[in-house]
Amino acid sequence: NGCLKIIDRKKHIFKLSQGEYIVPEKIENIYIRSQYVHQVFVHGESLKSCVVAVVVPDVDVVKCWALENNIPGTLSVLCANPEVKRLIHDDMLAWGREAGLKSFEQ
Repeated sequence: NGCLKIIDRKKHIFKLSQGEYIVPEKIENIYIRSQYVHQVFVHGESLKSCVVAVVVPDVDVVKCWALENNIPGTLSVLCANPEVKRLIHDDMLAWGREAGLKSFEQ
């Protein structure tokens, strides 16, 4: 049916290629504070120098913002919209800065 269900992570800490240790749950707990984020999963690999996040937007909040800003469309269309992507990304980065995340954690 196209759904992906993650029930837990394999390890609760990992190291990036430059040797920095990452605690993904810490980052997730910060990013989930964004009003636009419903769920977030942070992943990294020892051969890469950065982390990635899979973000599930909060449908109601994103649709409300879109209506207020005259941006029409379904959730799929909104998620592909550069303005919506920038809104969510910038808000997550603001929460990360406020919480003191290092650049390699964002």
